[in-house]
Amino acid sequence: MPYTFNAAGSFSVTAEFTGAAGFTNSTAAAHEVTVIDPDVQTSLTVSVPGSATTGSSVDLTATVSPSTAQGTVQFTDNGAPIGAPVAVVNGVATLPHTFGAAGEHSIGASFTGGSGFTDSSAGTPGSISVSDPVQQTTLSVTAPATAETGQQVNLSATVTPSNAQGAVQFSVNGSPVGAPIAVSAGSATLPYAFNAAGSFSVTGEFTGAAGFTNSTASGQNVTVTDPVVPDVETSTLIGVPSTATTGVETTLSVTVQAQSGTAVPTGSVQFRDNGSPIGSSIALVNGSGSLAHTFPTVGTHSITAVFTADAGFVGSTSTQRPIVVSAPNPVDVPSSVVMTSATSATAGAPFKLTAKVIGAPTLPGTVQFFDGGIAIGQPIAVVNGIAELEHTFDQSGPHQIRAVYSGGSGVQGSTSQVQVLDVAASGGDTGSTGSLGSLGSLSGFRFGS
Repeated sequence: MPYTFNAAGSFSVTAEFTGAAGFTNSTAAAHEVTVIDPDVQTSLTVSVPGSATTGSSVDLTATVSPSTAQGTVQFTDNGAPIGAPVAVVNGVATLPHTFGAAGEHSIGASFTGGSGFTDSSAGTPGSISVSDPVQQTTLSVTAPATAETGQQVNLSATVTPSNAQGAVQFSVNGSPVGAPIAVSAGSATLPYAFNAAGSFSVTGEFTGAAGFTNSTASGQNVTVTDPVVPDVETSTLIGVPSTATTGVETTLSVTVQAQSGTAVPTGSVQFRDNGSPIGSSIALVNGSGSLAHTFPTVGTHSITAVFTADAGFVGSTSTQRPIVVSAPNPVDVPSSVVMTSATSATAGAPFKLTAKVIGAPTLPGTVQFFDGGIAIGQPIAVVNGIAELEHTFDQSGPHQIRAVYSGGSGVQGSTSQVQVLDVAASGGDTGSTGSLGSLGSLSGFRFGS
């Protein structure tokens, strides 16, 4: 008998013979038949999105027919396998995939059937266009919490991600300030000075280049106040000889300078000898002053000058300078020195300082000129009783000029009276504090602040 099994499984086939007249009936032993289903033909289609961006995951989908098919799907990108084989569930296999490069990608797939299903491949690959994404950006602004009018501060902006390209426009209270600043390594900085006191909100807007979005920063509050003008720090500088003689008048000089700016300090100076006041305090004239003092005792005297400042300046004290005072040598010839140069000059123009030394027929030694407590140039040798130095004054106004004769073998040293030199402004004089000379080496004298 021809027979078709309609289900898979194991079947036991038997037969019974019914004999006609003259024959007995009989039964056959069972015969086992294993029935299997035939392999089902399958088909495969691929579905992908039309576009994607690098760095972002998309789903690649393969649909297997019939939906009962069991097996796995291997996806390919331009013929190269991507990912591991994906199991088919209800006729569908899905692979999440992130493309690493921009361009056109051809996505194929092949189905490897399980028991009872044939293999198949996608007839038409899927085409997907992959591009680099437009990156989202964020912007933050940093500004000092406080500032002073006229004081330059930095307004800073930070863009994330740090490779973002574009420019930042800063705004103060909603109004743009300065030109847009190109972003470099995620940062942009604008030097800015507030011109009025008050509370200000600083914001920024980032305009991204191709591939980056624009972004805006929230405001940062800055409280701006008018500056408090501080008192000017000063330095007190004294000029004293390293030696002196009891009973012989010695000139102690002082100059007080501002440590910043061009203001000329005003106030008074008190000289001190080993901490004790010498004479009365001296009012400064154009920042300088001098005191004629006669030491009554021999020995080492430590001289300082204490500056008591007027309003707007800070007082200061000079460094101690020692003077070795000895008794006069009756053999040494006394000397005197006087300033004989003109009493007016012009700033920026050469001027000849001249001093005349009076004493022994032969006058050894040198003359050092001083402007206040500061040495001018180098010591000048005495020739025929005269010492001359050409000097250019940079600062206009009155200058207290004096000459110190060093003396030498058989001749006592001496100091001139102060000569007030009126230096007139020139066409190019700005009135700024110029160089008053060097504090360089003068044999026998020490200077300092």
